[in-house]
Amino acid sequence: VNKAAFQNSSDPSKAIPDKTKARQMGFGRYIIGEIAENQYIRLKRRPGHPYFQDLRIPEGHRRLETIRMQAFPKALLNRNEQFSLGRVHLLTSVTPNDRGYILHSAPNTKVSTYSDDSFSGFLFNCRNPHLQLPVVRRALNYALRKKLALDKVVAGEGELISGPIPKRNFFYNLTVPPYEDSVEKALALLELYAVWGLDLYEDDGKVIVSTNPRPLNVSQQIQANDQIIGVEMAEVQSVLDLHKALSDPAQNIFRIKLVRDQRVWVKRLQRMERPESALQSLAFKDGKIQGFPKLNLIANNPEGKIPQIKEVCGALKEDLERIGIPVVIDYLDNHEYYPRLQEGEFDLVYRTVKITGTPNLYRMFYKKESMVVPSNTNYGNYFNPEINELALATRDITDINSVKLAWKKAHEILHHDPPLIYLWSRNHIILYDPRIQILNPGLEYKVPFGYTKINGLINIFNEVHLWTWLEEKP
Repeated sequence: VNKAAFQNSSDPSKAIPDKTKARQMGFGRYIIGEIAENQYIRLKRRPGHPYFQDLRIPEGHRRLETIRMQAFPKALLNRNEQFSLGRVHLLTSVTPNDRGYILHSAPNTKVSTYSDDSFSGFLFNCRNPHLQLPVVRRALNYALRKKLALDKVVAGEGELISGPIPKRNFFYNLTVPPYEDSVEKALALLELYAVWGLDLYEDDGKVIVSTNPRPLNVSQQIQANDQIIGVEMAEVQSVLDLHKALSDPAQNIFRIKLVRDQRVWVKRLQRMERPESALQSLAFKDGKIQGFPKLNLIANNPEGKIPQIKEVCGALKEDLERIGIPVVIDYLDNHEYYPRLQEGEFDLVYRTVKITGTPNLYRMFYKKESMVVPSNTNYGNYFNPEINELALATRDITDINSVKLAWKKAHEILHHDPPLIYLWSRNHIILYDPRIQILNPGLEYKVPFGYTKINGLINIFNEVHLWTWLEEKP
């Protein structure tokens, strides 16, 4: 910006815009025409914009010359009633309850939904000795009833995710399914690790050993990346199969059939006499865990006033406590939340993370082993050598295909070694007057600056030039 447009321009810290030399401007399809503070912003169409040049509109339609973004700070009627009365023609960020109310009073209202560019989840603090174990983080992903929470918290308006990226993001790996809701698998994973030293995960009907079991004499028999396919005469296709096959308390040694390097082996598995892990004090009885320490969950929700955050945090507390893991929730304001987040003063934290542009592995999850407090947004102190390698390799790369390949692999790793309890990416609802029409420009319409996907109301201000106003109500 030319410094002549500012007063006190010699000192940037004191420079302020010179209103006598400022003018409203813009280069989009619509630019700002008028601002009434705390009331509205009026946008006006730029007829000379290239996107309008070859865009023909049907007979009986007219272009939207102005768009007014309205606020009602002191209105006697709320925005739902303003819409139902025809004073407002489009609403964004509509809740499912609002949608039901408006469609009841104005049944001809049009509805459009689009996926958010953010995702939600519970971030683990890997400084906690229990949460440092990938098998524990895997188990807690199974323990939460995510589908029920999705239906209850956002009325099903979202998609469950399997990694730390929005479901509709270009870099999301669709081949990795979300964790199913299974308390049985959660308990089985924890008991198999605590009793037998087996750190396991499931992958497309296969049971895979994640890390070398402990103690060392066991690791000579079974190794990381082995696929367990049987115990004695029983076939194994899930951790529940394996847990059942090893459930005889009178038997301490089992023959395990596994696949390693495309060969089938039979190895010996012995019950651990002294478990060597943070889970050594746990006991499992009647579908519950005994001896798991209390977890502290924090959320940016002053006094618990945001109902959706309160609902989802309450759902996690309920589901973990029903298997014996106590949870204490602290609802914090900004002044308390961010310092505790950055200093790692939590066990779990509810987060909604917005992804703008290309998701950056280095910024999200890179960590040197020696780092006490990460310098990026890796607030949970997550550490995985493979993720570090991918993060460094793609840190300064701009080639989109290389980044996509890296994220495909990273997604698989971040699923089996999860830094979060993965929840969902939300869908947003738009309601609009049926007189707002969406043009289908046809093959003769050429997008001036390259092809874009035409989605009507999905991306409001990028594709608003495709809207018209139908003179008569349909």
